[in-house]
Amino acid sequence: EHLSLSNPLEGPDGQWTFIGEASGEPKYLLSYHQDTWQGFQAPLETKLRHFWIDAVGNGWATSYNGLFAINLDQEQLIASTEVEAGLFFDVITDGQGQAWLATNEGVVCQSANYWEKDPSLSEDETVYDMAQGADGDSWLASESALVAWSTGRTDRRGPHEDRP
Repeated sequence: EHLSLSNPLEGPDGQWTFIGEASGEPKYLLSYHQDTWQGFQAPLETKLRHFWIDAVGNGWATSYNGLFAINLDQEQLIASTEVEAGLFFDVITDGQGQAWLATNEGVVCQSANYWEKDPSLSEDETVYDMAQGADGDSWLASESALVAWSTGRTDRRGPHEDRP
């Protein structure tokens, strides 16, 4: 069967995760590690958009309006209440098991044992998209600005601000 892969996210130890799609079928949660593919088909109603594995080996996924913990051994999705946001737009990972979620309530960071809102944004600022630069910096697009994070420094550029 031919699957279209989307939203690659790097996990610990060189593992990569993807969402796989085939026309007219539920989405697949796929991981690739050391020349081995693993995966399972998600329930049709979840409409997953992102899938990643954290530093301790737990699986996570988001749909547009939900966060799910994944029991990888039993191929089971469990709705999570770890993050209070109602909408999930994007996810980036650092390859070490840490993830950042773009939500309608700002950016939420997931580390090994906790979830935390990023304090550099206002609490109710919607973040729609995130990307990682080649030199390790991160970029995000919020409803009011383009924000660049780089080694503890945050630069905001609104649409009406002077360019550097």
